[in-house]
Amino acid sequence: MQKTLIAFLFVTACLCCIQWNVEGTSMPRCPEKCDDFKCSPTNDCQCGTYKGWCGCCSYCYKCPGEACLPLALDRCAPGTRCIKGPDVPGMLRINLPGICQMP
Repeated sequence: MQKTLIAFLFVTACLCCIQWNVEGTSMPRCPEKCDDFKCSPTNDCQCGTYKGWCGCCSYCYKCPGEACLPLALDRCAPGTRCIKGPDVPGMLRINLPGICQMP
């Protein structure tokens, strides 16, 4: 009886930890028609631009050495990736910023 209770509590604790650490994001809702006035200016992009998820607005690539956060849909300049330090635990990797670097 006691072993069963301990096993049950262990499984319950594991499931609670998993659910507590799960996060989700939804993709942006794209308008039927693009409105350029809602887009931020991209005149000062030092590493180029890319079209966002909806294909309406342009956004600046993050340059090598800049902080990046993929969860915020940041993109590093072509040829670089958002790399996080090896000391960042797996569960925290999605929430913490990295640095755009050559892979």
